[in-house]
Amino acid sequence: MDDRSRIRAWYSQTSYKHADDVLKEAYEKAKVSLSETFSTDEIASFGIGQDISLDDVKKTLEESKRKYESKKTSKVHKWLCVLSNKIMYYAPVVDVFAQVQPEYSSVIWGTMKFLMMSVMNHDEMTRRLSKAFASIADLLPKTELSLLLYPTERMVEAIAQLYSSMMAFMMHAVKWYKQGRIAHTWSSIAKPWALEFKDHADAIGDNARRVDELTSAAVKAEMRETRMQILETREQLTASQQQIQQVSDFIKTEFKQLLELALANQSVQNQLRIDVSSSAQMISNVQLGQILTLPFLTALPAPGESLSHCQSLRVHASKGRPVMREQGKLQHWAAMPGSSFLFPRCEYRQGSRDVLLELIEVFKNENSACALLWALRFPGCWDKTVTPTDILRMLVLQALQINPDSLQKGVNPITIPHLRDAASEQDWLALLDRALVGVRRVYLVLDPDLLNHATSQNRYQATKLVELMSRSIRTEVRIIVPSAGIDLEYVRTNWNGDDWMQVRVEDSAQRERALRSTRRARQSRQNQRRGRR
Repeated sequence: MDDRSRIRAWYSQTSYKHADDVLKEAYEKAKVSLSETFSTDEIASFGIGQDISLDDVKKTLEESKRKYESKKTSKVHKWLCVLSNKIMYYAPVVDVFAQVQPEYSSVIWGTMKFLMMSVMNHDEMTRRLSKAFASIADLLPKTELSLLLYPTERMVEAIAQLYSSMMAFMMHAVKWYKQGRIAHTWSSIAKPWALEFKDHADAIGDNARRVDELTSAAVKAEMRETRMQILETREQLTASQQQIQQVSDFIKTEFKQLLELALANQSVQNQLRIDVSSSAQMISNVQLGQILTLPFLTALPAPGESLSHCQSLRVHASKGRPVMREQGKLQHWAAMPGSSFLFPRCEYRQGSRDVLLELIEVFKNENSACALLWALRFPGCWDKTVTPTDILRMLVLQALQINPDSLQKGVNPITIPHLRDAASEQDWLALLDRALVGVRRVYLVLDPDLLNHATSQNRYQATKLVELMSRSIRTEVRIIVPSAGIDLEYVRTNWNGDDWMQVRVEDSAQRERALRSTRRARQSRQNQRRGRR
């Protein structure tokens, strides 16, 4: 057994092995002593073979107190009361072993009960016996706490020795009782009560003090063990802190390496992304170049060509500019959510062309975040056969130029075979929708004269084509067509009024001439009125 185990045994080990021997020896001596002094029938009164407890002794004391109730001032009643208050101090010593052998406690309780009942009618004997039991009880109060705190082998053995000395006292008291009155009288002269029982009282006191000393030693051992545990805990804590520091340093090193690796990977990924993006852009440019050389597309004008042609016509035709009288309605239309239509109503011949050029210029300057597509008249268009499919092709070609990502990205990117296989208006509308994937909003500007030329001056057919554009394109689309190319009666009858808007457009030069004419007429009338006066 190491030092720690020996120290721990002083306050934590529990064993009744040696205590059993002491108890058994004391019990057997008591049986022999009683059998030599009393008959077999009388021995039963001492609790041997019976279940007698502290409550039985208390009842006997209460009976004795009632007997001397009329003599409350007597010393007999006084010591009976003292003993009644202290009798419970015997329980920790007597009853602790009842769980091992119940008769060990029954014999002491039975002996006390027998003695108190036997001397009940003898005042002096009752006083002396009560005083003796009470004096012994004064030595026992701490025993219960000591046993509860430290139920060790040494502690239990010490309490067993205390039990043995108490049993010896009981047997001596029994012999004293059996001497009779004459012997008691002579004994009180030759050897007083105090001297006669002194050896037993000293033995009980020594054993009680030994219990206290063992308690003190157990406290010291427990404190020492606690200190050793604290020192061990401190050492373990120091070791744990060192391990934590080592782990922390290791984690920091690993994290630094991982961070450097992540940064390196990120750099490589960024470079790869740039390379892939550049490659994708190059591939898109190559594909777009191949698309522009397709025979069925080369016959169509480039977007810049048709726009330049219309701008040159405007310069030669008039120096005026279109003026929209209803600016508030135009701003409201621009702020409307979802797809919608704008139908400018022009009040002069070239108004439809001029207002479209004006709006294209505005959208280029103020709506750079939005896509802008147009289908305008181009050189020689009136001498060629133009179909609604051609107009859709023009729009698809522009959409691919402003959104080349549609050639690489998406679930189904556009390829040259897709363009070659497209034949109907529905095919080209589907291609226009795919070409605008990823675009938030798109403005479609359509020349009403070109639209009517493609539909053989059938405004209803032109209106249905425009309607199909809005329904087939998933991107938010704003379609602008002057009312000269639209069947307004069909629109008013079949469309939701919140989806379209009409605004009035005037020529600035004509408006200025009209204003000057109005001012001259007003001045002439004023002069005529002055002449009459």
